[in-house]
Amino acid sequence: MKRKKETRDAVKPAVPYKALHEALKGEMVKSKTKPKQLRIATFNVCHLGGVAAHPNPGGGDGGSGRSTRSKMTHLLPQEKVLNLAAVIRGSLSDVVVLQEVDTDAREAVSAVARSIGCGWKFALTSATSATGHGSRECYAMVYNERRVKDLLA
Repeated sequence: MKRKKETRDAVKPAVPYKALHEALKGEMVKSKTKPKQLRIATFNVCHLGGVAAHPNPGGGDGGSGRSTRSKMTHLLPQEKVLNLAAVIRGSLSDVVVLQEVDTDAREAVSAVARSIGCGWKFALTSATSATGHGSRECYAMVYNERRVKDLLA
């Protein structure tokens, strides 16, 4: 029996790629936020702020700078911002804490807040550690300012 020669062209995904933020357009969580209830969420955003800030954007190397994961798994920064904003908007959360944010990610987090919609603000913490990998990471919080003020006033 002859073996069929496989090529890259022969292996195509069953579903064509579509950016998450495009797929989520028009989709909303069916439940509604209760008037006196603050919705809080958290997301690990895997180095939001730019691949250039890390010698190993794939992680898992213990700080050696050698990637153990493909760099292709990372989205372009703009697509990551739009995808994250779409997920947050669709979750109907009022406060979202982002983990693994680069300490120099102020512009990226600001773009996420702007992309979510009007009235969303953000804040960044200082680095999560004084040394090692944590010295380049912090937490960020994006929040719906009006909802937070109304509920906590």
